[in-house]
Amino acid sequence: VRYSEILKRIFIGMFFSLILPTGFILVALGMIVSYWAEKYCLFRVWKVPKEMDSSLDKVFHILMFVFIWAHVMMTRVFYANFPFKNEAEKSNC
Repeated sequence: VRYSEILKRIFIGMFFSLILPTGFILVALGMIVSYWAEKYCLFRVWKVPKEMDSSLDKVFHILMFVFIWAHVMMTRVFYANFPFKNEAEKSNC
């Protein structure tokens, strides 16, 4: 499993989920396709990987919480500025 690819897909999907809610479906489909492609490569193409410890897994979990926090903050900023008009434009309505 390539943690960098998984994290990138999840972060991009969460970051743009407010604009494109179907992005979660696209991310899920992309991860399913990636799973089967990597499973095929693991058993038929790639060599045995080196031993890894659990530190990479811990970093992955920490980054997931950071991504969720960034998603919440960006969604908050988006909704706080929602009509995207400044006060001068509002008075002309």
